[in-house]
Amino acid sequence: MSGLPGRPQVLSRREMLQLLAGVGISAVLPARVGLGGAARRPNVLFIAVDDLNTRIGCFGFPEVKTPHLDRLAARGVRFERAYCQVPLCNPCRSSVLTGRRPATTRVLDNSARFREVLPEVVTLPQHFQNQGYWTARVGKIYHGGLAEQAGWDVVRRAPVPAELRRQVQVVAEGGNLEAPRARQRGGAQPGGKPRRRGSPLAWRVIDGPDEALPDGQITRRALELLRERPADRPFFLAVGYHKPHLPWVAPRKYFDLYSLDAIQLPRVPLRYREWTEANRPRRRWNEGMSEEEVPRLILAYQACTSFLDAQVEGLLDALDEAGVADDTVVILWGDHGFLLGEHGLWRKVHLYEPSARGPIICAAPGRRARGAPCRRLVEFVDIYPTLADLCRLPAPEGVEGTSFAPLMDDPHRAWKEAAFTENSRQQSVRTERRRYIQGRDGSQAELYDHQSDPGEYVNLADSPDHWPVVAEMKALLEAGWQAAAP
Repeated sequence: MSGLPGRPQVLSRREMLQLLAGVGISAVLPARVGLGGAARRPNVLFIAVDDLNTRIGCFGFPEVKTPHLDRLAARGVRFERAYCQVPLCNPCRSSVLTGRRPATTRVLDNSARFREVLPEVVTLPQHFQNQGYWTARVGKIYHGGLAEQAGWDVVRRAPVPAELRRQVQVVAEGGNLEAPRARQRGGAQPGGKPRRRGSPLAWRVIDGPDEALPDGQITRRALELLRERPADRPFFLAVGYHKPHLPWVAPRKYFDLYSLDAIQLPRVPLRYREWTEANRPRRRWNEGMSEEEVPRLILAYQACTSFLDAQVEGLLDALDEAGVADDTVVILWGDHGFLLGEHGLWRKVHLYEPSARGPIICAAPGRRARGAPCRRLVEFVDIYPTLADLCRLPAPEGVEGTSFAPLMDDPHRAWKEAAFTENSRQQSVRTERRRYIQGRDGSQAELYDHQSDPGEYVNLADSPDHWPVVAEMKALLEAGWQAAAP
């Protein structure tokens, strides 16, 4: 995959920033007085990334080329123990955008709609719009076809022009191209198609510029929205990127950043694999892939992460060039983690650490911590109240998260006792030291001690010596998030 000849022509940093040309002086130099004569509140750049895990340079993976995510982290705080409420797109995004947990939204899969249970809920963009912000969206913020218009002054589509699509050439492709079939729960999908469990584990190298893929177009449209923003109101700009979601498709220059020989594979104890294959015969290890395929897939995931990183470069450069970087809260979050062979598993949904944990990076004006890691527990449901807090907005009613803005002044202060993640079958509670998982009926307990077992491969729940800890973690799970709040 590396060393492919003939790099494509792409827009330079200067050419991308020319999209901002023609901005009037009133837009370049933001007004310091907002509605009603009050001091102007900060802008918000809200960057959502699909399936981005913590395999990022600044999160301890220096071999992964993410200089602009690292650049954003140097401006603010990277939250190294951030946990989603459900490791699946629609449930997680529903929690982030409503500030409610799954027990309230009743969303645990990709088809449920939070408006069916919460028809009057004020979403995150609605809250900012109600407070006088100009709100705009491009790309994936809500899940797929469940996006809604409420809360946006402008929604911009970002299709790839047909003439550009025709210029793209596929250089190489591979991977497990056939998606595994899930059990026929509830029969087939509409139209008679069998239900699938996730997207195919497939990758593709293309010849073409970034703008030949949807994420490249999303960046272009985001720059247009920055140019068009009104001068007399703060903005809330939501930009949603698709990669590194499957299939892993990116221009060849991002694949060329990596060598197969240097790919770091998950460290899975041999005895764990042997136990899994003996006791869970219906679960194929690595979905039946060969050992040669696994590093190629990880390389493709990292290439798409670097492709995403290049899009973030365009956004950060635009803020700098427009003179609003120091007046803008920038938050980037991957909607959940993603397994890349840990436990012999791929994708998300599972409650193990690589799936339940995701990155949050936040930079905000006036906060004392810059370039700092925070290892206190935070949750994705905390994003809504945090942004309101950072922008000095009145606290929204009914949110079930806690603003982590205080951690952006003191990342080491005492904070919440636990974070909660669940799926349709299981529930999990994570403390700074341990993770506990159980079935929704209380069965099949799992206990992992991250002090001695950060990979979560040794289940201590069946050991009599650890039964008191199991009881303690079970009680913490059942007490719920209110009891764990700081």
